[in-house]
Amino acid sequence: MSLIIKCEKSKKVCAIVHVPYYFIKFSKELADIFYKTARQPIDFRRKGRMNRMHRVQNIQIDGTNLLDGIGSSVKQESFDFGTVSTGVGRMAEIEKLSKGEKTEEVTYQKPQQESKTGTAEDVMQQAENMNTATMKNQMVVASNTTTSADCRQMEEEGFSLQQTDIKTVVTVADKIKMELAKAGVDISYFGDSLSAEQIEAFAGNAAFAQTLSGRIQHMQADIPLTEDNVTDCKRALLQAEELHKLNDGALKYMLDNQLEPSIANLYKAQYSGSAIYRNQNTIPLDFQGMEEQISKIIAQSGQKEDERTLADSQWLMQNEIALTAENLNYLTQLKTIDVPGDTDKLIDQMITAIADGKRPQDAILLDGFSLAEKAQKAVDIIQQTTDEDLAYVISKGEPVTIQNLEKAHNQNLAGISVSEKEEIAQLIQNTSDVEKNAQIAMKGEDTKSDTNTEIADAETESRSMPDISEKIGAGVTTASGIPVGSTAPIPQEVPGILLRTRLVQLTSVEITLVAARRQLEEIRMSMTIEASYKMLKNGISLDTSPMEELIAHLKKFEDNFYKSMLKEGGVEATQANVSLFAETSAKLEELKGMPAYALGTRNMQVSTLEELHQEGSAMQQNFQQANERYESMQTGVRKDLGDSIQKAFRNVDDILEQIGQEVSPENERAVRILGYNQIEITPENIAKMKAVDQQVQAAFHNLTPSVVREFIGRGMNPLDMDIRELNQQAEQIKAELHIDAPEDKYSEYLFKLEQNHNISQEERNSYIGIYRLMNHIVESDGAAVGALVEQGAEITMRNLMAAVRTQRRGELDIKVDKSFGELESGGYVDSITDQIESGYQSQCIKQAFHEISPERLRTVTNESGWEDLTPEQFLRQLQEAPEDLAAREAYDQQKLKDLETCAKSSEEVFHVLEQYEIPNTMLNVMAVSELLHDRNIAFRRLFGTGNGRKPDSEIRPDEYLTENEDGSTEVDFEALKEELLRRFGEDVKKPEELAKAVAELAECAEKCMSTMILEPDTTSLDIRGLKLMNAQISIGAKMASSECFSMPIVVDGEVTNVTMKIVRNKEQKGLVNITLDSGLHGKIAAELRAKQKGFSGYVTADSRQTTELLEAKRKEIAEALKEVEDGPLDLNFIMNSRLDLNSFSATSGESEEPESEELREVQTKTLYGMAEAFIRAVKHLEQAA
Repeated sequence: MSLIIKCEKSKKVCAIVHVPYYFIKFSKELADIFYKTARQPIDFRRKGRMNRMHRVQNIQIDGTNLLDGIGSSVKQESFDFGTVSTGVGRMAEIEKLSKGEKTEEVTYQKPQQESKTGTAEDVMQQAENMNTATMKNQMVVASNTTTSADCRQMEEEGFSLQQTDIKTVVTVADKIKMELAKAGVDISYFGDSLSAEQIEAFAGNAAFAQTLSGRIQHMQADIPLTEDNVTDCKRALLQAEELHKLNDGALKYMLDNQLEPSIANLYKAQYSGSAIYRNQNTIPLDFQGMEEQISKIIAQSGQKEDERTLADSQWLMQNEIALTAENLNYLTQLKTIDVPGDTDKLIDQMITAIADGKRPQDAILLDGFSLAEKAQKAVDIIQQTTDEDLAYVISKGEPVTIQNLEKAHNQNLAGISVSEKEEIAQLIQNTSDVEKNAQIAMKGEDTKSDTNTEIADAETESRSMPDISEKIGAGVTTASGIPVGSTAPIPQEVPGILLRTRLVQLTSVEITLVAARRQLEEIRMSMTIEASYKMLKNGISLDTSPMEELIAHLKKFEDNFYKSMLKEGGVEATQANVSLFAETSAKLEELKGMPAYALGTRNMQVSTLEELHQEGSAMQQNFQQANERYESMQTGVRKDLGDSIQKAFRNVDDILEQIGQEVSPENERAVRILGYNQIEITPENIAKMKAVDQQVQAAFHNLTPSVVREFIGRGMNPLDMDIRELNQQAEQIKAELHIDAPEDKYSEYLFKLEQNHNISQEERNSYIGIYRLMNHIVESDGAAVGALVEQGAEITMRNLMAAVRTQRRGELDIKVDKSFGELESGGYVDSITDQIESGYQSQCIKQAFHEISPERLRTVTNESGWEDLTPEQFLRQLQEAPEDLAAREAYDQQKLKDLETCAKSSEEVFHVLEQYEIPNTMLNVMAVSELLHDRNIAFRRLFGTGNGRKPDSEIRPDEYLTENEDGSTEVDFEALKEELLRRFGEDVKKPEELAKAVAELAECAEKCMSTMILEPDTTSLDIRGLKLMNAQISIGAKMASSECFSMPIVVDGEVTNVTMKIVRNKEQKGLVNITLDSGLHGKIAAELRAKQKGFSGYVTADSRQTTELLEAKRKEIAEALKEVEDGPLDLNFIMNSRLDLNSFSATSGESEEPESEELREVQTKTLYGMAEAFIRAVKHLEQAA
């Protein structure tokens, strides 16, 4: 809004104050004044506010603090909406503008973002210099850009939203968005992050809420409706509604500063530009003498020369703005802006801005200026460029850029002089003749052995764009220093471009055209809309970058994703690793679309993916040349294979019936592959073919980007590994990286069950029972299937579940060899087919377990006889059953809400992550945030809440460990937990023992979580708590490496988190910081320092009673400290009702490495001894009463 401040005496305008009303956060009363007096002159004295405002002169405030200009100091004042310059700092900017100098473009950012950056891409690029603010910014970016569509696809690629570093989340989500947009995927069913009521609350009214939600679905925009996005859109809309048609001052401001036509920039130009504009139409200019030049520029702009374009050209020159085709077009477009414009269109433009990684205030109000539109235009210009356009640019000595190619194209369309046409035609003819003659010469000399090498070298040099670019540089001079445009021939000592065996005389202009022609072809092949969009998003100007730079950027962006992925996974991003990552990803995608018949080559002996790719590539080329369709290698639900395929294999069903095999899609596919490769169709070959096919499908499923990255990090090439070994290694890696982790899978399964209110309690118990049995079948690693084969029983779901129940009672004596489902047991397997079938069905049950969901299971189990299905049939029916999209969406939305909560976490949380080098993941942020709020929650979940514990007697290992006959070990977790409590209580002064106890505690927590998640009464909320517990104790183990220990210690019968932080010093003995929050005694904190002789420090509590109890322990503490070192004790006891344990810990400083190992040993003995002495006294405070 615009506030005009008038001088009370002269009644003249002395200041125009521009302050968006939503920035005003000083008082409700002041806000009310602004609401009531918008766009009206106001007398601040009459309102009783700022009675000296009439003295302030010539002040412009661009979306900053209302109080700017009051007072004489120049300073930076930080408010919650950003950093602004105040006082005469703004005056200096206005003076700078009035002189025609350019200012930095202002971006409207979120409070969490650094002042110099405003886009998501900017924030993520700061990650190389990781700090607390950057870590929080990354979480904010992820929250405002990640949708449920991204979330689901991310997990398909092997990245858990909760447990993946947030920088990787944004990197992968950005790639997914481009792929979804390219594929035209309909994401309208994915819904919103907020409920309709929440959207309305943040938007301020129901109409806007409904419109915003509707426009996002209409545009199929892959952005979430978060609180930030909703409120920012509302603010931007209010800002846009105050815009009006741009006057001359605003136009000059936009052109002078080369600002994009965004809401924020137009808003600023409207008020700042208008106020400082001075009419410069009096400047005398000789327009008649410049008519020819003006006409040429109008032609280059693609506009007609008429009264309007001539007037606009004169206006630009009179206002000291360069008359160029770009400025002329921009002026024309700025004059057409319709403000405030249609609301739906404005909202669409805001949505586009968010999708581009910007904020709604940065929405572009002109067509052709969004990143997507710029990318499309750049590709269009490249594709439309003719040889004449290219020759025109080079003949003028201009760099070959998209901008210059567009101007040349427009100029050629408008018409050029006869002499110019002849010059360009001759240039094209000369270079074309030379290239043609060179090719003929090379063919003619190809048989001459003495010149073969030279010709090969010359041909390579001819096709190598970098070599040519080096000769020409940036299109300015040749290698010999001859300027572009010179007609002098190239001296003989300058290397020829096409043949060293023949001297080719070319001018530098002709050399440049040859190079540019080939560069243009290279760009045409690689510069897609997606690649152009990515370059624009990274701040690369497509219009003005020379072609050789664009080529370099294109090659760089091909590798950047893989480089980022490797670095974020802790893998060295060498060129070899990047190339292998890119090659593996590309070949996997190519394989999925290659003919399935390649599986039958080499007599069904598929060894590696590399070999399969070679076979498939050759076969695919043959099919394409014959213009024939084929069945792709990656399987899927197919309703129609095409008429030609159906006709070619029309008797498949008859064949299956003749050999006694089930007529099923899997068997039909196997027969088609066998038939194409002319392999005998027998039950054994069908079984082999299905097993081979299944191994390849498993590789497609297993080799997600995260798994491929891990293979590369371990020095393995997944393309060259035996496919069976590849799958085994991939599944092991997934387990180690917690990809498809059991707790995540079961949590989703339970969540969907809880969301489905149409399922009865009896059905719920049944579905949980089936899930748990299938989990045990999968964990048996084929033993259950093997047992049925050994006994000659049918492999059905009924028999499998019975076998697992028997196995759990210890009655199953069978082991499965992992090589390929071959059985080793006391029984006998009667045929190779049975062995193959065993392995095949085992893989089917694994895949079925991956596909299972309550809704799909309900569909399958509602059919009678489902228990008699084979795993293969059970899997097929699961895949064909409809998925409950609403339940899946609700689960994803819950994760996105957690992401939004993480983005709002305090900086204190991110400081902990930074300080102890803990990955910036959602799970870790939630875990630390919860710990800072409730320090005891992790140990309460693990050890329970019961009082009266007395873990004072040692428990022998054989009391909590039981070894089974098969060599496995069972753990009595309750006994183990009691033993850990005892050890933490006694081993504080022994660093090595303490470190072991911390590691065992983390291991115990993980095992407890794995065991407890499958308990019958477990809910999805319980699993969430168990995951947080495990994460919190794991974080504690990580912090222990920096000598900050979170220890479960029994204080007066209650398990309490006692945090001990050792702070070493280079020269002195250091200090120890101890904090705890006891349910009985409240918050307690102590800082103990080791002096040259004796100890000093203080102990504080948040209640007087506890302080008195602690002070009663003074003598006991002193006696315990004497065991460490004899000396005086200066210990103070303080009551602080506002004691903040988190702040207390933060003030103790960081450790410094001691100057010598001897000093370190002394410090260790002293500091750990001090801590143990204090903790021993605090454990039984009640005894002091």
